[in-house]
Amino acid sequence: MSVCTITLPAVQSPHAEKPCPADRQAVLIGTPTTTEPALPTLTVKGTERSYALFTLPCDFGRGWRMVKEADGECYDLHTDNRFPGAVECECQGYLRWQHCKHSDAVMALVTGGQL
Repeated sequence: MSVCTITLPAVQSPHAEKPCPADRQAVLIGTPTTTEPALPTLTVKGTERSYALFTLPCDFGRGWRMVKEADGECYDLHTDNRFPGAVECECQGYLRWQHCKHSDAVMALVTGGQL
């Protein structure tokens, strides 16, 4: 089972007054499939959140489902082959700021060759 730790880049949203914290990181244990999850842990401002990460079938790129361990809340994420370099999420943070810890973590893991 592989373990990977990646520091997430600081991102400045065009709508935010200040950039997101620079101390964000993702730790990924395993490799996700449609039936067996990888186990990412996201740390933001010293608070850790554990998730299960599954792959999803996707017609136009790649897809993932991130399920929060604490309450089972699901976030679907995807990339679009027509617009490389972006991971979109359906959470409220992404809808407001056009980035979130979920999409930033998956993008960093994809860029780092871990997903």
